[in-house]
Parts: sequence; C-alpha cells; structure tokens
Amino acid sequence: MRAARGAGGGGLPGGRGPLMPGPVSRRGRLRRLALAVGLALLTAAPAGGQGRQGVSLPAPGGPHTLGTTLLHLVDSTRADLVDGARRREVMVQLWYPAARGGGERAPYMAGALVDTLRREGYYEVDSTTFAAWRRLRTHAREDAPPAAGPSFPVLLLSHGFGVSRSSYTALAEELASHGYAVAAVDHPYGGITLLPDGRVLSVAADTGDVRSEATLGSRVRQWAADASFVLDRLRAMDAAPAGRFAGRLDLARAGMLGHSLGGAAAVEACRTDPRFRACADLDGALYGPAGELGPGGPTLVVRSRPLYSDAELAARGRTRAGWDSLGAEIAGRFRVLFAKRPEVPAYHLQLAGTGHMSFSDAPFTFPVAVNRFGGRIIAPERGHRVLSAYLRAFFARHLGGGIGADGGDGGLLDAPSPRYPEVVFVK
Repeated sequence: MRAARGAGGGGLPGGRGPLMPGPVSRRGRLRRLALAVGLALLTAAPAGGQGRQGVSLPAPGGPHTLGTTLLHLVDSTRADLVDGARRREVMVQLWYPAARGGGERAPYMAGALVDTLRREGYYEVDSTTFAAWRRLRTHAREDAPPAAGPSFPVLLLSHGFGVSRSSYTALAEELASHGYAVAAVDHPYGGITLLPDGRVLSVAADTGDVRSEATLGSRVRQWAADASFVLDRLRAMDAAPAGRFAGRLDLARAGMLGHSLGGAAAVEACRTDPRFRACADLDGALYGPAGELGPGGPTLVVRSRPLYSDAELAARGRTRAGWDSLGAEIAGRFRVLFAKRPEVPAYHLQLAGTGHMSFSDAPFTFPVAVNRFGGRIIAPERGHRVLSAYLRAFFARHLGGGIGADGGDGGLLDAPSPRYPEVVFVK
C-alpha cells in the first residue's frame, strides 16, 4: 500500500485531505474539487516520511483504568471480497473500563503488524518510526476483567481508507476512559488486517477501482454492514450466560464514529441500522446512499480546518478568496444534505489548526503526516482534548448516561464556547 493508495480516503477541504484521483462525475465534482486542493498542497509539501519526532500516546483523561482485547469474527453470511471461497473475516479491538489491577500493558502494534506495514510501504514511514511503534505501549492492560458497575454504552470506531485500526488508539482510549466500550473495526482490504493465522488482508489487494465513486460507495456499504455484524456479535457476548463481557455491554446505547471513509461508513450505519442511535463523521466525504439521502440519525460532522497565511496559499498557487470559496462550497454541500432530513439533529463543526490526519494518532506517533502540509497546526494534546470534548458531548446527548463533557453534554453543541475557541460552528 503505497502512499498514493493509502491517503486516508474521503478528505475534504476543511478536511482538505488527499484522496486517490479518479474520473469526475457531475455528482462528484465537488469532491474532486476538494481532491485537487489536497493534492496541490501535497505536491508543494516536503516529500518523504521522516517522522523522527518523539512517539508517545496521550494519557486518557477519564476516571477509568482500561482493558483491551482482540476479537476475530467471521461473518458466515458474506463472502470475502477477494477470495469468494472464504467468508468475510473481521478483526476488532475492544477497549473498555477495566477493574483495577496489574497486568501487561498492550502493545500499540503487534510486531507482525509493524513488519507488514513496512513491507506494504505504509505512508513512506521510515525505519526509526516503525521501531518506535513496535516499542510503544498503550494505557490498556491486555484482557483485563471489565470494571464492575453499570454496563458500558458501546461505540464502534471505523478507520480511514488504507489506515490501520491501531492508528486510532488515543481516541479509543480516551472515550473508553470515560465509560464507553469502544470497538475499533479493521475492515478487510480497507486498511491492513492481520489475521490470527498470519494472513494479511491489505488495501493493496482490493480488486475494485478505489478511485471511483461507485467503488467507494460500495466500500462504505460494506463497512456499514461490518458494523452491524460486529454489533450482532457484541450483543451475543453481552447476552451469553457466562463470559468476560456477559451483561457488561449496553447495546441499547450504541453509536458509531469514523474517520475519513470510516466517517461515511458511520453515517451509513446510522441510516441502515436503527440500533446505532448516533454517528460522528470525522473529516469524511459522504459516499454512498448517505451522501444522497441524508443522515438517518443524530449526526456530528467535524471537519479539519487548515490555517494558512496568504503567502503560504500563494506559494501553492492559491488565493485566499479561492480557498475560502471552496470551503464555503463544501459547507453548502453538507447544508443541502442535512436539509433533506430536517427532523434529524445534525451538528457541523470545524476544528481550526487541523489537517486530515489530525483525527488519527498521527500528531503523536507520526507528526509529519500532519505538519508536512505547513500552516499553523494545533498542539497535539490540545487538538486531542478539544475533539474528545465534543465527541463526548455529542454521544452523551444522544446516547444518554451523563458521561460527556461537564457530566452531561455541557451545552457544547448549542453555541461556540470560550473554552474551545478553535471550534467553528458551521451549523
């Protein structure tokens, strides 16, 4: 998976992230216009992936200690995308509040996964960064027993196209530390899925034309189906008479969030499966039916907002007026989409100082993926804290439970807050 095919899929200006180039349809003009800006900035930025800055994960801010476990799930009702003789296999990493105690902290990435990413040419990452990922430990203990008390609301987390689920560990840990069970799904052939028997289901093996809107729409539908399947299995785990998670998962309060193409999958899952009561899209263009029909349930869209001076834009062949006009056009696209379902609560925000990969672990583990585009960049800890506050406020409001900002949703979704001046309300 070379960088050209692993650019995160689904970025927009303000998310102005690069996406694979492809044919332009009338319906897709706006998305391809966004692509043109992202690629222009990319080609003007320093090449290569030398990410030698310090590698660490932020400490979760919630009151709970954490556990994590891996699930290998096989959907007997669907065929493998590439090998029709096999069934669809999905890897899931579950983070959750854990009972206090000892135990080994889980690795950020298994050594075998790091080796696979190296072979795939993942984002042109250098050997020093790969070695740091191999050494890095998370804040969660492997296979720790869940904490006692009320059962946990459940959030599914979907990665960007070409990105490993491990690249969202900081966000998963933060949400779990505030009382959620967070299930990060590795979509087969959507990123890098390493199976227990050593097989790798890589985005490079995807047989479809992932530059086309039709293929991306198909992948969004497949990923939404993965989410529903995983929710089925989590429900079975909760309903089992025995087992570590028996009675510990509150599937009546389930939501989904995703980054880039995973954000589109989250919105689609809310549209097709009413068990998902709320969804959050982090910097993702809405491919597939959700991009035409509108959201099916309460929806939060958080877009990136790169901050460039006039001189920086001019160096990239852009003008301030053109840049602002493009951002307004993208915002208008979302307004039209939300207007199709005016009865559905929808929130549209931008986080100043972010790029497309700011919604992953990249600011902490691979900073060059964000700062190579230049501009003023929000401090990693600050960006992480602001994003977490709004996600928790959103899910607290629409899943219930009083576990969001300020013990509830804190009113953060109603108007700009002086505590978070970086957040711009588009809607």
